[in-house]
Amino acid sequence: MLNSATITIVGNATEDPSLGFSKTGDAVASFGVAVNERVRDGDEWRDGTPTYYNVSVWKRDGEAVAEHVRKGQRLIVVGRLKQSTYTGRNGDARVSLEVTADVVGIVPRPAKMPVETASAEAEAWEQSPEPIPF
Repeated sequence: MLNSATITIVGNATEDPSLGFSKTGDAVASFGVAVNERVRDGDEWRDGTPTYYNVSVWKRDGEAVAEHVRKGQRLIVVGRLKQSTYTGRNGDARVSLEVTADVVGIVPRPAKMPVETASAEAEAWEQSPEPIPF
């Protein structure tokens, strides 16, 4: 059983964070992150089986996450991983992956450029008489 290890994950928020407070008054934001493994299927790539993580973020960082993070956003999370087991409603043994985050960042999605525009820009660059400055 994994007790505690540092982990970095990049995935999508599965829900809007919920903000709560501890008995001592510290803020804590809680939300889920799904990480999809990319799998090669013949000549194409597809999403594999997702791994789900429960994430908690404390104090001011938790308040900021609750204010800015929304379901579906791509995130990078760095923190301490803890794995625990429990018995599900149907009696099966289940595993829970919990991350206490030190850092949470929103990963911007890349802009999509039409292929024609990208090709025209590449062609213009190749024909440029300017030498490469390195």
